[in-house]
Amino acid sequence: MLKITKGLVFVAALLASFHVAAQGRIAVVNIETAILSTDSAQASLKALADKPDFKERKEKFEDLLKKYEEDAAAFQKDSAVLTDEQKANKIKSLKDQEDEIKLHQTKLQEAQQMEAQMILRNMSQATQEVLRDLITTESIGLLLPANAVMHADNSYNITAKLTDKLNQKLAEASAK
Repeated sequence: MLKITKGLVFVAALLASFHVAAQGRIAVVNIETAILSTDSAQASLKALADKPDFKERKEKFEDLLKKYEEDAAAFQKDSAVLTDEQKANKIKSLKDQEDEIKLHQTKLQEAQQMEAQMILRNMSQATQEVLRDLITTESIGLLLPANAVMHADNSYNITAKLTDKLNQKLAEASAK
């Protein structure tokens, strides 16, 4: 009886795999990663990093971080000889520095996120066209967003293919 059950399960799995194969293959894609990995997107993000106001904010952030690390190390070293009032003042100063660092970090992240959102918006039409072509050429019957899948072997992931096709499409468009 156990052999028959195992045999039936095997046959059912085999038939199910034939059915899936007949419908097309399954694939996953991370559209955001594909778009942001394109040469065009990378150039835009690099251009953002080269903008004077972004550079200035990043340098300020790095300077604040360096000063904070120096002050925290000095506090650790000197804390045994400081009075309670001095310790409280140093702790408050370090907390204020942390807040300023977080503010600058948030501003940098917001600028990067805004640039990424603009890139995603600008490339959405081209991405949809390329994705439709990939679905057809790859005979994909089911396409899932990569972030919605618990596990997928790399052979199912078409993100890199999407990036390559987008790079080709954008290169052709700029050549015209």
